[in-house]
Amino acid sequence: MRKRNIVLTGLPRSGTTLACRLLNTLPDTVALHEPIALGKFADMEDDRAVLEGLERFFRRMRRMIRKEKVALSKNVGDNIPDNAYEQARSAVGPRSHTGGKGTQKGKAVVDKDLEAGFLLVVKQPALFSGLLPVLVE
Repeated sequence: MRKRNIVLTGLPRSGTTLACRLLNTLPDTVALHEPIALGKFADMEDDRAVLEGLERFFRRMRRMIRKEKVALSKNVGDNIPDNAYEQARSAVGPRSHTGGKGTQKGKAVVDKDLEAGFLLVVKQPALFSGLLPVLVE
């Protein structure tokens, strides 16, 4: 069995949420929307510990998806969101971030048939951007 784990990062408003949505339309693929608490790796002693912690997180999500058909993710109504911004432009400028409007971190339903080595993508721009030097290696 070949497990495929991918981290997804990018600048704010660069299309990472859209990338998650599109990835979730593919067979044998699950893309999670910011499931990791930002301070999770703050106290780890070195880069190796961070990478091992990230690997444990991926393993845990795979187990949850296989056994419970759910995964940790920001979600709206138990589904992974496809847009973090309001649909309509505000009167004073760009569209507003939805923030707490129906979005919560919790268990999102993963209702699709998956092979054992499915592609698991975790979108976490702030965390992964900070860890980029470690992740590149």
